[in-house]
Amino acid sequence: MKYCSLLFILALLLSNCDERAPVKPLSNEVLLSFVLDSKNANEGIRRIDSLLNSNPDFSITTNGLLYNEKANYLIKNKEYFLAILNAEKALNIFESIGLKKNVAISYNILGNANTYLDKLEVGDSQINKALKIFIDIDDKRNQDAALNSLSYVMFKLGNYNKSIAYLEKSILIKQETKDNEDIGGTYNNIGYVYEEMKNNVLALEYYLKAVEYDRINRPKTSNSQRNLGMFYLKNKNVDESISLYNEAIVIETITNNLLIQIEILDVLLDSISIDKVINRDVAVNYSRKLPLYEKQRKETQQSLEKQKEAEIVKQVEDHYTLVSSKKELIQEKKDNRKNQIIFLSIIGLFLLAGGLLYQRIKMKYIKEKHEKLVLEQRILRAQMNPHFIFNALTSIQKRLLDDDILQSSKSLSKFAKLIRQNFEFTSKSLISLEEDLESLENYIETQQMRYEGRFDYKIKIKSGLDLLSISIPPMLLQPFVENAIEHGLKAKKEKGNLNINISKCNNHICFEIMDDGVGYQSKMKDESREHATDIFFRRLKLRNLSEEKSFTIMPLLENGTGTKVAFTLKL
Repeated sequence: MKYCSLLFILALLLSNCDERAPVKPLSNEVLLSFVLDSKNANEGIRRIDSLLNSNPDFSITTNGLLYNEKANYLIKNKEYFLAILNAEKALNIFESIGLKKNVAISYNILGNANTYLDKLEVGDSQINKALKIFIDIDDKRNQDAALNSLSYVMFKLGNYNKSIAYLEKSILIKQETKDNEDIGGTYNNIGYVYEEMKNNVLALEYYLKAVEYDRINRPKTSNSQRNLGMFYLKNKNVDESISLYNEAIVIETITNNLLIQIEILDVLLDSISIDKVINRDVAVNYSRKLPLYEKQRKETQQSLEKQKEAEIVKQVEDHYTLVSSKKELIQEKKDNRKNQIIFLSIIGLFLLAGGLLYQRIKMKYIKEKHEKLVLEQRILRAQMNPHFIFNALTSIQKRLLDDDILQSSKSLSKFAKLIRQNFEFTSKSLISLEEDLESLENYIETQQMRYEGRFDYKIKIKSGLDLLSISIPPMLLQPFVENAIEHGLKAKKEKGNLNINISKCNNHICFEIMDDGVGYQSKMKDESREHATDIFFRRLKLRNLSEEKSFTIMPLLENGTGTKVAFTLKL
């Protein structure tokens, strides 16, 4: 691959040296080798953009291939909307020139992106279109890719038996074509499905097969090691789990995948915390690595957000240019038809007016959607107080200095999860109630660590509530919990109590946050209370469900002490 990159650069240099000795254009194979030689998805996207911007004379086929590869990289970066836009460009190109294989590849990419967006019926239809074409042209390798994609669709639909059937067909194709390199990944997927089916015997059998194949063929991901490691951890085989996760982090360090490295470090910290024999040096080493990885990931995420915004603007501009060009062509053809010039001119005016109105409405929609996302992200970033982060890290540092390695490792793990959850929530408008409560518990326990057990807390959930199926805006309860701790319980001399009740009232979910701190009137004097309430109202108004009208705040007890906050959300 490195030689392909050097060949590409050399060809560009030679093309500018001597006009009398023109260089033969590079083949699509060389260009794709240069793109696929990228260390990670971000580098691959940068290389493709560089090629598209600096070489306007590429053939239409080359452009289509590059758009498809860019879509694949965008899927790896979880930028599914942009992936769909690029794959649709490629699909239009290949349909216009009749390249059936490339049409099918584009459909498969579109199906994958829509599946990740939970548009499962759309994804299933597109991938089946791709599979039919691959079977017609007898393309075994891409049949295999489509079968794996369909397996994932069935998995998300809960049809586990059909998911396994697709994966078993995939293995037969790999064995027929002697493509042993990817068999490990397929065995790993079968093991994961069996684990979801609670069949631990078959799950372990396939996980072991996957790791065995991957150790021989050395793939670029650590999926097999991590899945088997988590399986062992769930089944209390800590030593085997730690060994597999250490093997996994070596693989992900080579591929420079920060998100997976942080996930592995989290699991390793949890693993050594529950192990009976604690290795102090290992615990300290992992504890030191985690903040550095988090800092680097935050910087990378900020850079990606800027690139994403620029890409969306560029896609909208390209779409507008394309629509405008098509209209000009149609108008020129109409002008040449002299016998119908008056009638066609009127039609043209109507089409132009309709097109401009359509563009105006679409641009307004995109602008409003963008403003809504920006507001949501600003609100969520404001939730994580820098003062709280500093104090939490100081408390962890104190425990490290006191040589309390086990407790500090647990505290650091919880704090790191809390920070990571906050970053992940900034890209989501809705999360499950279970995710939100997990983040809230991490936050409360981190506060308990700061104030050394000066208050107790209890989260009471009415039986029968399916937390996974209930979606709410992320971190909706956190501001009121923060005020209860910082402005109510912290000022109390004796030990305080924080209670959170969640129940179902008709077609609503009812939330109550109660503390027996210094009291509602005292806390209302603090500007942060008004700021938290204002943010809460703005977030609920974005939902357009009039849920903000249900909000109440009052003293908890008759003597004016304590505070009770209550509100409801529609199911």
